[in-house]
Amino acid sequence: LETLEKCLQGCEKAMTEQDTRAQFLMDREFHALTIEIAKIQGLADYFRSIYEQLYLRITLKGLHHERASAVTREHQLLLQAIRQRDVDEAFAMLDQHFRAGKRYIFNQLFDAPPATINLSG
Repeated sequence: LETLEKCLQGCEKAMTEQDTRAQFLMDREFHALTIEIAKIQGLADYFRSIYEQLYLRITLKGLHHERASAVTREHQLLLQAIRQRDVDEAFAMLDQHFRAGKRYIFNQLFDAPPATINLSG
């Protein structure tokens, strides 16, 4: 958990400094470490690879401050659930976080307004 906390602190610092590359790296590691804690073999490295490819596609547009703030808050809530060993809440937070991230990424990749792409399910 200490490493997750450091990633979250690094993400918060990067957001304050508006360092989008550092934000991306901390966000990527936060998710990869969460996967590693869940002991899903091989998935963390695969996730890092996919995340890097996505970053290269959306980096030109940058991460909007509103989404960056939401990501930090979502990570805080996820870490809180993990600390409390509340598996149901942790999974609910992951689901919410992934859906919000997926919606944001698709909208950035396809230049679509949020309401035009249905990503339910």
